[in-house]
Amino acid sequence: MKAVSIFILLTLSISSYAQTNSGSQIFTSTKAVSINMSTPDTSWEFGVFEEAPKHGHRIDELKRELDAKRTWAPNTSKNVANKKTSDAPELKRNFQGPFNNGTPNDNSIAISNDGIIVAAVNSNVRMTDSDGKTLLVRTLASIAKDLGTLDRAFDPHLFYDWEEDRFILIFLNGSKSDNTSLIVGFSASNDPTKDWNFYRLPGNVHGNNTWSDYPFMAVNKYELFIPVLLWLNGESGWDSEAQELIWQIDKMKGYAGEELEYKYYDSLKVANRLVWNTRPVPGSKNHYGPNMYLVANRAIDAENDSFFLFEITNTLASGKAEIKTRIAKANVPYGIPPSAHQPKEDDPLRTNYADVHGAFYHNGLIHFVANSNAKTTNSPGIYYGVMRNLQSDNPTVLAKILSADTLDFNYPNIAYAGDFGPDRTCMINFLHSSASTYPGSSAVMVDRNGDFTNVLRVKEGEGHMNVMDASDLERWGDYTGIQRKYNEPGVVWMAGSYGNSQNRPTTWIAELKNTDPLLSIPKIETSGFEIFPNPAREMISISIENPKDQQVEFSVINHLGQEVKRLSNGYLSAGQKTVSFNVAALIPGQYHLVLRSNSGIQTRSFLVE
Repeated sequence: MKAVSIFILLTLSISSYAQTNSGSQIFTSTKAVSINMSTPDTSWEFGVFEEAPKHGHRIDELKRELDAKRTWAPNTSKNVANKKTSDAPELKRNFQGPFNNGTPNDNSIAISNDGIIVAAVNSNVRMTDSDGKTLLVRTLASIAKDLGTLDRAFDPHLFYDWEEDRFILIFLNGSKSDNTSLIVGFSASNDPTKDWNFYRLPGNVHGNNTWSDYPFMAVNKYELFIPVLLWLNGESGWDSEAQELIWQIDKMKGYAGEELEYKYYDSLKVANRLVWNTRPVPGSKNHYGPNMYLVANRAIDAENDSFFLFEITNTLASGKAEIKTRIAKANVPYGIPPSAHQPKEDDPLRTNYADVHGAFYHNGLIHFVANSNAKTTNSPGIYYGVMRNLQSDNPTVLAKILSADTLDFNYPNIAYAGDFGPDRTCMINFLHSSASTYPGSSAVMVDRNGDFTNVLRVKEGEGHMNVMDASDLERWGDYTGIQRKYNEPGVVWMAGSYGNSQNRPTTWIAELKNTDPLLSIPKIETSGFEIFPNPAREMISISIENPKDQQVEFSVINHLGQEVKRLSNGYLSAGQKTVSFNVAALIPGQYHLVLRSNSGIQTRSFLVE
């Protein structure tokens, strides 16, 4: 069917429930297959670049309209994208990631509190220390073979569960209805080079002609959640709208190697239209639960301003878990991006959907990133959104798009990089390219005020991408990896692609550091700092035990982490002090009062009625 260029913005304002065919049945797998990851791996095949199946043409017709509006022209400008006064992230240790013998790279990364890095690409998993020294390499194919099935292993994802000090690895095997499966592995200890518990879940749960593709994952306190796409045989993307299937899995049984309990939700619909490409939302500091949030959008639309908040309401063990859907309208619309340019003019880069690629839950809000068309620069850009009022009937999204007139951006991911409380700082990594710039990897911070910092080019490309045949767009990523180092505030590790000198996609791993000087200021003991009345309407008073004569600063931060009022910046003598401020001009809601001094930082929450 020929695509048309007229699209309706979905702006339903009522809360709705997703339609599912899964019922309330809980399934039980067989016991795990225990695999020692350090056993010899005989499945490695050097130098064989396996192309992913061809993609359909439904979305390509839409992209051609966007591509026709762009001009391929090398640009020698040295302008930095979205230049701000804030410093870019600091680049610390960085080194070569896993070598890939498949395409696209599909980069994923996890790092433990002990500093062990597990990184994956579309063919293998590599474990290193924090300086890049290789500890172990294992192919996905060898794991699938040990489970008694091997057809085509692809789409790996990694997650480090910091509260349980364990790793999780998932990937898919087989791309037809009669051989498709989801492989789920849990490390049996905090040492990923030793024993893992692996399970094989069906990729075709309905016994029809569908197969599973493109998984993502996250955990809450009790469970693991894995959404996958269900395509029809002969389709590998974009020939038709896919179904979404979301797995809910008891993670504790997986760590123990016991029979795995799981349930799935499928046929998710809003306004009688399928919703797919949902992304589970982990917590920033602590796991939340028993509920779990997932976010999604209309990823194939040329323009839309609606996002969907899915909530799985309880645990498997409760017997009460169901999935609910709320519709969130954004202040900035998104849409499928045009193809990205690279120095090889006749070989553009595939930018896929306008889908959400990563998210986290912090301080009652969901921060997320997605691919998008950036209209101001007529180029692929990075959509950054903050979803609020999560439990209301009408959540909302405040968003902005990172773009440049000299670079194309694609495949973002996001991790928290602040110091908790009202600090909203996060790190976003993504791929960059242009008609005069080889494909590489970049990063940017969103600071505590919600502004983009300068962009840091983490790894410059050394050559263009040239893997696919002439009839298909080049594959340069599909997704990137990022994770904060949970026991080092402000430290984030990322894995992204770049074009090497042989014109192949290659992985680069980097450690990034939040450059906010406030991050390193120690916290003051919280005694002797109180706000009254609370809630307040006009005036608040602050009672503080000031340990010494010093300069102090009071500021008010809203629920989005933005500074909305600077109350005072002056000298305060030692002793018990009471300071009063007028807050009548503030919009009713929750705020955080931040006290900064040479001794450190304190925060207190208060309500304005």
